[in-house]
Amino acid sequence: MPLGVVTASAANPSASQGGIVTFNCDYQPSKDAISKWPALVQNVNISNLKAGNVTLNGVTGSCFQAIVAQGPVAFDYNGPAPVPTIPAITGVTLTNCDFGTPTAAGPATATATTPGPIYAYNVHDINLVNTVVAGKALNQTVSDAR
Repeated sequence: MPLGVVTASAANPSASQGGIVTFNCDYQPSKDAISKWPALVQNVNISNLKAGNVTLNGVTGSCFQAIVAQGPVAFDYNGPAPVPTIPAITGVTLTNCDFGTPTAAGPATATATTPGPIYAYNVHDINLVNTVVAGKALNQTVSDAR
């Protein structure tokens, strides 16, 4: 399954295009006056989610990306010094989920202009258990170490 992160600096997913499961922990320093505490997402269990496909303007799909997991971006932290430890998204499990067919199918390897159906940045172990994306059963762990 193509992963939607290509480079260490590719920390800008388009959460607005539509991810069914979305964790958006970026600080967006241009939008926040100050971020004193890094976001923390851990120990999340999601099960039995089922998305169906729809057709709109000639495009059929369930969403843009199935999963958008944007962990905290260390270089966007703008709170007081010293900078605290910036934790990754940790311990997320998706079990018996069917995400339908995301329109961001990506090539075999996602690129900056053609993302894959799963986006992960600063993520430690999103466990996919009996989870289906674009008709493909996934039993794997998604990680993106920063």
